[in-house]
Amino acid sequence: MLVWTLISVDGIRVHAHPEVKDSADHPLFPNRMPGYSISNYRRLGFSSYNFRTRPPQAVEGRYTRIHYYLDDPKQHPGGLAIRRNYENAIKAAGGQVVFTDDNVSVMKAVRAGCRSLGRGPGLH
Repeated sequence: MLVWTLISVDGIRVHAHPEVKDSADHPLFPNRMPGYSISNYRRLGFSSYNFRTRPPQAVEGRYTRIHYYLDDPKQHPGGLAIRRNYENAIKAAGGQVVFTDDNVSVMKAVRAGCRSLGRGPGLH
C-alpha cells in the first residue's frame, strides 16, 4: 500500500492561525518545528499526485496534505533550514531523499510494510 503526504510551509502570514480541528502531524515527522501551526489539513482515502521528480512520478494511494503557517514571521528559520529539518527526519526514520532542488524535496520511506512518498516543504 502506498501512503503519500504533501507538506507545505508558508512563513509569510502575519497572524497566527489556530490549529485545524482534527489535524495532526504526519507520523514520519512527529517533531514539528517550533512556532508553526497547522493551517490546512486534508486526508483522502485514495487519490493521485504527480511528484516533481526527474522524470516526474505519478503516485496513487492514501493522501494527506498538511499546510503549516509560521505564527511569527520575524522568527522564520529560512527555507533551507526547514527543508533540511524534513530531510533529516525522513533519514532518521530509515527513509531517503529521492529528489531535491531549490524549492522542494521529495522523500520516501517504508514503515510497517507501507511505502510513503512525500513532498515537503513547498516554500513560497
